[in-house]
Amino acid sequence: MVIQQTRNVLRGDVEIQIYTEVESTHGVGKTVLSEAPGQKIRLPVQVLQTMGIDPKNCMCVAMVGNRMADKIQDGSILGVDRELTQVIDGEIYALEHGGILRVRYLYRMPNGGLRLRSHNDAEYPDELFSAEDIDREKIRILGWIFWWSTLNSRRNAMLLL
Repeated sequence: MVIQQTRNVLRGDVEIQIYTEVESTHGVGKTVLSEAPGQKIRLPVQVLQTMGIDPKNCMCVAMVGNRMADKIQDGSILGVDRELTQVIDGEIYALEHGGILRVRYLYRMPNGGLRLRSHNDAEYPDELFSAEDIDREKIRILGWIFWWSTLNSRRNAMLLL
């Protein structure tokens, strides 16, 4: 009976493609987001449906850096709903900024501008972009972050002492 229930749960999962930054062929030091071949995350389709998220519009990316620490740790996998790109102030979004993946709280500003805020705001001040800056710097909202994985690495660090 338990085995059957486990199989049903697994059948109810959906695989979401992971994207990573890779070096662009258009210049040294430039990156682009690209599918990571064979790398997918399985999430329960029922949970996505309950949240109103279509799995076909999802992607996963890895958090790089400590700008969103302590909320989202470096190396966490993030679920992105690419359909939800309209900014709701204070929500977390994935952005592509000149080929670089960025994860920030977003806030709308007058005349089409954006304010980007890091969770680790003691180390990283807010960034302000006018509509012209957004176009010039090729800032594109990839989607709303609806899920992330975070492992508690503090205990492992203590074991190394």
